[in-house]
Amino acid sequence: MITKKQTVKQEACVIYNNDDKRYFISSGNVASRIPWFTYVGKTTIEFEVPEGVDLIANAVEELKAEKAELAAKHHMEIVKLDDKIASLMCIEND
Repeated sequence: MITKKQTVKQEACVIYNNDDKRYFISSGNVASRIPWFTYVGKTTIEFEVPEGVDLIANAVEELKAEKAELAAKHHMEIVKLDDKIASLMCIEND
């Protein structure tokens, strides 16, 4: 947990999205792997992390949310497959 407000300086890459014409800051040069991004250059960004931020708890909550989203998505896919199976079994038993 962050016990006092901190100012953080971080080197970052500036990239440009050719599709929607916007600039982004990235921790690495993703432009080399994603064709619709163009690498612009490096910069240093500075930001404040407020007191009381629990980085581990925040990361855990993000992962839990991602897990729930995946579970819901895959549950719907499983339901669709079960429906198809049931339909085919009905046809076979007629």
